[in-house]
Amino acid sequence: RKKLDETFDGRTVVITHHAPSNKCNHREYGLSPFSSGFVSNYNALIKKATLWCYGHTHSNEDLMIEDCRVISNQARYPHETVAGNEYDKTLIIEL
Repeated sequence: RKKLDETFDGRTVVITHHAPSNKCNHREYGLSPFSSGFVSNYNALIKKATLWCYGHTHSNEDLMIEDCRVISNQARYPHETVAGNEYDKTLIIEL
């Protein structure tokens, strides 16, 4: 958290295991008492980053929160399906 407050020339990229916002929760499961095992409420920190990459939710997202691109591109277990939300092995993110 302290690093996000440091000023420097360039963009800020954050990579975490858990998702940084409830907006990233798995589409099929919605919010529940178990959601905190997959997503965190880092909305105050998101606005300090340019790009935030995460995993663990088994649901891929590519969205803007504040001025930060929040993205997850992960392969899921074979039995999991979310239509239109597949792993993209060609994804390249340019900053």
